[in-house]
Order: sequence, then structure tokens, then C-alpha cells
Amino acid sequence: MSRAYKGVRPKSARVYSGDQVQELYQICKNTLSNWMKLGLCPSDRRRPYVFRGAELIRFHEERTQNTHRALRLGAFKCFTCKSISEPDPSDISIEVTDAGNRIAQARCRCGGRLKKFLNATACDRLGNRPTHNTNPGPADEYKGRGPVGIGISQASETAPIHKGNDRIIFEWQIFATGLSPKTADAYLAAIRQFESYCGGVGFETLTPELVNQYRLDLIAARERPKDRGGLSATTIAHRSAFVRKFLTWLIDQEGFKHLNRVLPQYTDLPKRAVARSEPKAGKAYPTMEEAAEMVAAMPDKTIVELRNQAIVAMAFTTGLRADALTTLRLKHLDTVQQFVVQDGREMRAKNSKSFVVNWFPRTEAFHPFVIAWEQRLRSFGFEGPDALFPAGDRIRHQLRSVSAGRDPIAPMRSISAVTDAFATASQTRCGAGGLYPPFRAAHPRRAWSGHLPDASGAQGLVT
Repeated sequence: MSRAYKGVRPKSARVYSGDQVQELYQICKNTLSNWMKLGLCPSDRRRPYVFRGAELIRFHEERTQNTHRALRLGAFKCFTCKSISEPDPSDISIEVTDAGNRIAQARCRCGGRLKKFLNATACDRLGNRPTHNTNPGPADEYKGRGPVGIGISQASETAPIHKGNDRIIFEWQIFATGLSPKTADAYLAAIRQFESYCGGVGFETLTPELVNQYRLDLIAARERPKDRGGLSATTIAHRSAFVRKFLTWLIDQEGFKHLNRVLPQYTDLPKRAVARSEPKAGKAYPTMEEAAEMVAAMPDKTIVELRNQAIVAMAFTTGLRADALTTLRLKHLDTVQQFVVQDGREMRAKNSKSFVVNWFPRTEAFHPFVIAWEQRLRSFGFEGPDALFPAGDRIRHQLRSVSAGRDPIAPMRSISAVTDAFATASQTRCGAGGLYPPFRAAHPRRAWSGHLPDASGAQGLVT
């Protein structure tokens, strides 16, 4: 029985080896070989094969579209290879069963058997087909395919997939194994954007003039408005830095040592290009007292609403980032001594930093929500290794089933719960006074840093 692979999401900028594709889709070598026969194109013909993530996405999207496509009279759906096959008319046979059903049969190019039930009219037209090699599809009255595109060619709506540099990018991915997945993806996005700007040329042909032109384009993007493709100073600074580090690694690789040794320096940006614009005046932020009112006014009827309320309270109490909040475990929280341990080995912490955060002063109004949530989890049977802010379905499951020796409840994989919690808190306050836009969940500390005794928050950290 064929699979849909709906939960598999390859990353378009990445390059996968054949073994990695098999592991990602949980398939065998024969399945991968069949996919290549059906149109999955490797990056090149060298072995072992490597595959661009964007090509994997294209291949499966095309197969999905074929699955749901209306069939012409002479077309068959092959349930072996999941493709649409249009065999030669002379190879199609029609069988009438004892029950009076009419079945058209043929063979797919993969060797699978093709079958399709027909009504009397379609059966007559297919049976009375001409003897010459002409597909019977155009003679039917069913809605056929669109124009075949003969005439003036039009540009494709999708961006071209450049594969010429996939093998060296695959080698860089091995080199970048020490980076966190999110950081590696950010590098790959910048590298692919640089590759696309260069028109997909091989990196072995890079010249200082081409890299300098890319730098000038980044500088020009800083001056353009965002609705016309403009970029912020932070974005162009990151892209420039990522491309520079990649080129620094590239010029030492076999086959690329002939490149200009100062090529990475051609990505350096002038200070004016990375200078940040002045902050906008008049942006409203709540005071600590108003923030406490927002948290207290949040919905608290369901277990998920109570969790969201505790998330916002913890953000104001500790100033942790959203990724760190969602990966906290019960053992990291001490409500008696009033501190939180950020363990870079177990949490999604920036630069894998580990330190202790004392609860900030003037946040006493938020403490009851944090303490009550911790006590509630322990009453449900949660233990030290369990997530402090688990997904809602895991909380409900734990309420129904508390067993000894179970696996720890894992933290959430994304920060969407933190985003939703802050959006709810902001909407609560906006409904009352219409004062504040939703906070940025990734940086909750910006909402209160100006109201602390020490705006830097230094007295809240103990390294």
C-alpha cells in the first residue's frame, strides 16, 4: 500500500544524501530508485547521489497533483507507482464481467497493472478507437488538459532550482554539523540567496567582480522600501556575514583553491549600510503594574489557558527568550529560592549558554501565577524531567494516565504557544484600553526592561 508522506517536510535549501532521503521518508533503496525512474532528479550523476531539498518537494508536489487530477479517457492511475499513465491505445483491452461491468486494462511502464471502470459511452469510444497510434483522449467529451505550450514560451511561475553547487554545499553541511539546526538553516538560506543572485553559476567560477556586485546589491536593498524588496540593516549584515564565512571555508577546499584568496573580503559592508535607523518614537509599552493587570485578566478556564497565563508571567519574571521558555523543565525552576536555571545542554538556548536567572525585582505580582502552575503540574504527577510548559494534549493525557516508569514529557518543539499567549495578553489589554500592540514573543524582555530599577537587567542574572 502506498504512503502519502504528508508529515515529511524536507528543507528546500538543504542537500540530502541517498541514505538521508531513505531515513527522512522511511523508505528502502528500491523505492528511491523507483522515484528516480519516475522523475526525481539527483543533483548530478556522480555517485553516491545527492538530492536538493527543493527537488524532493517538487517531486512529491507533482505526484500529489497527479493523484487528484481528473483522468482523460485513455489515462489510467497506476496504484503501484502512483503516476498517471497513458498507454498506447493498441495495448488497452476491455473486459466485460459477468455483472456487466466494463473494465479497461493495460500495463504501466513500471510493470504495474492498470485498471479503470468505464461507462457504456466511454467503453464504446475506447473500443472504436482508430487503429493508428493516436491516443483516444482528444476524441472524448471530457475536460482534457490545458494547452501543451506550443508557441512563445513563458517564464515559469516557480523559481529555478540550481543544483550545480549541491555537492560542495553538502560537504559544507558536514562541516557545519557543529552548528545548531536553526543556525545552519540561516547559513543555507543566505548561501542559496547568494547562489540565486549569481544565476546558479558554479562556485568554482566566482570572481571578485561578481561577489562585489552582490555586495552592492545588498547595500542598494538597504535603501529601498520594504514593499520594493528592501532589507533591514540586520538582514543584510547577517547575509553578508554568512556568505563571507562560507567563502572563507570554500577557498580552502579541493577544487576551489584557485579562487582569489581575498574573495571573502569583497562581502564586507560599509558602516552606513549596517547602521540601524532611529527607533520610532511614541511606541507604547505597558508599565509593570499594567502588565500585571494584563496577566491577571487573561482567560483561565481551561488547562491550556492556565498554561498560557503562566508562560507570560514567567517571561516577565525571568526575561527568558521564547525558545528557552518552551524548553524549561520542572527541575529548572525553584519557586522557593526564586530562580531558574537555563541549561544549554537541555534547552534551546542562544549560543547554548548556561546560567542562573534570579527572579527580577518588582515582578512580585507575577509570582503567584508561576507558583500555582508549578504546584498544579506536580499534583498531576509531573516530575523534574517533565516539561514545565508542555503541549496541551500532553497535559490532558497526563491527567488521564499517571504511571510509574514512564518517559519524561518532552517540551514543545516550537514557540507558537508563547506567541499565542502574548497575543492573548495583548488583546485582553487592548480590549480594555486599546493601548498596546501584541508583544514580540521572541523578545518579551523588551516590554519591561525600561521599567526595571536596572534597565540592563544585570542584577537579575547570576552567572
